[in-house]
Amino acid sequence: MYEYLIRFDYFADYSLEQCTSDLAALVNWSNLIPTQDTRKVTSLEEFKNKIYGFRLYKKDGQEHLGARGFFEEGEPFYLTLRTLSDIKRIEASTKLVYIVENSGVFSELADRLTGKDAPLICTNGQLHVSSQIFLDMLVADGFTLYYSGDFDPEGVEIAWKLKKRYGESFHYWHYQIEDYRKAMSNKEITRDRLFRLEKIDDDELREIIGVMRTEKKAGYQEALLAEMMGDVNLQIKECRKA
Repeated sequence: MYEYLIRFDYFADYSLEQCTSDLAALVNWSNLIPTQDTRKVTSLEEFKNKIYGFRLYKKDGQEHLGARGFFEEGEPFYLTLRTLSDIKRIEASTKLVYIVENSGVFSELADRLTGKDAPLICTNGQLHVSSQIFLDMLVADGFTLYYSGDFDPEGVEIAWKLKKRYGESFHYWHYQIEDYRKAMSNKEITRDRLFRLEKIDDDELREIIGVMRTEKKAGYQEALLAEMMGDVNLQIKECRKA
């Protein structure tokens, strides 16, 4: 869709982010029915997002039975555009939602949880349309988002774009210098990739970006799993007190 539109002079300054946002709005307004195109994907993760700890209610007021089954069993649920097209309301045991970039980290968190009190989302490293629609719906319903991703230019850029989109409803999760140093690997970040950080103008990220430019090493959130699990368990305790 985007590649087609930018062929026209009228869309010369049209960005991919704008296109994604406009498509998400059309779906939310029921003016566009999303259909999965499986011809170019190589895995389910490329066009699905995993969620955990949510109850979904359809436009007719009835609960989505498939999602309810996964919720009651305490298992992750694959969320597709087709499912979202009929969802009107989302519920969870808390208004705090934890989002991770890495599928492996998401699976570890979900596997170690003993209850359904901590809603989790996995974006699989990209901001798919289904991800943005679901996050838009959560924020509209008063949820607060906590996002943790990898310490590489692409991961930091995703976090920054989410912060720009959701403002006060969004918080960086484990983006301190001590987190980066613990997560830092031996994998070098090339100069071309580091250049992507130049456009990020967020005061909360300025210090960590400076250290990343100096170290030139990528960091991966798997190394912070224990800290993230501690945060999630603390939230579970708070929910149960309430």
